[in-house]
Amino acid sequence: MQFTVLPVRGRPVSPAPGQVFLVRDDWDDFGFKTTFQLLCVDPRGEVREIGAVKIGRFGMASPARTPLPDVFGTLDGSFFSLGLRETYYERLRVLGGELQRTVLRALNDVSVDPGLFSRARTVSVTVTSLLRTVSADTVTARFRDSGILAEPAAAITHVTRRHLFDALRSSGVSWSGSLDEVTFLRRLYDLDGLKSHDPRFASAEGDIVQHRYNNPGDWEDDWVFGDDRFHLADGADELLLRFLAEMLHPAVRTDPGEVRRLLTLVNEHLAPDGYELAWARAVSGYPVYEARRIPARPRTPFPRPQRPSHQRAGVPGPRCAVPLAASARTTPARVCRFRTGARRTCSRRCTSPPARPWR
Repeated sequence: MQFTVLPVRGRPVSPAPGQVFLVRDDWDDFGFKTTFQLLCVDPRGEVREIGAVKIGRFGMASPARTPLPDVFGTLDGSFFSLGLRETYYERLRVLGGELQRTVLRALNDVSVDPGLFSRARTVSVTVTSLLRTVSADTVTARFRDSGILAEPAAAITHVTRRHLFDALRSSGVSWSGSLDEVTFLRRLYDLDGLKSHDPRFASAEGDIVQHRYNNPGDWEDDWVFGDDRFHLADGADELLLRFLAEMLHPAVRTDPGEVRRLLTLVNEHLAPDGYELAWARAVSGYPVYEARRIPARPRTPFPRPQRPSHQRAGVPGPRCAVPLAASARTTPARVCRFRTGARRTCSRRCTSPPARPWR
């Protein structure tokens, strides 16, 4: 899904189904200009007015206007949003649950992410602008009681995540590409708003710098996959998919061959759970990938192990080189050296006579 930001009183030109527009508004909340009008284009190509939404950013200081990119697929982790009225969420739901979830996740709506709301509710832009006409209790009630957004179960299973992370480790490529890890993570998360696991530091950034740069042997190179602050192993699908797409961004990775190999690896693991990363747009001629839903494709099964030929039904076995042990003469198993030469117990009665008569 592509979001396009329009100027004040702007209107879409040649809208296409699936497009979403954010029209700037000059409303001023004591120096903060965070208001946008959300427009969605329905499957028939009609522009539907959804309502007003305020979008803030960690670190904003008055006076300021929310610095959105002109075109984007999802906002990075430094942004967060809040619809001003209940009708905003109801009109999104009318357009379909999948579209509603996609829009709210792409705009980092705090009504459907209690963790994000807990981090954002005390910052200046939230107190002054986003919560000016909406109470904090109203926001928390939306995801707790109202049922406006029915959160689906994660489609990307823990099994897929573990196998994907193992494959990325085995590939030998850096998840942060040509960027340092802090710069990469800042493209997705507000590191100043994430806690530190080390009591000497106030935020996640200080933690990472200490244990990945000052003392590089403290953490493994793949530490981020299991870090509970980033929720890649156990969080919503969108968090993992956004991280994987960012790994392929042309600002992160500059080797086209490496991008193709990683794209193939990631999509092979995502396809059985109904996702893939696909070309969404270009930046300076280089592809930018975003996740999309696809019909789930069956995973390529591992080849079934073949039984020894003498254990297959209807195939006579070889002559046993060792007679049946005296204590086991009444059982159907024999001790033989077929295949490996080691003393093994056949799982099927040998059909040929023993090498020498029974005693």
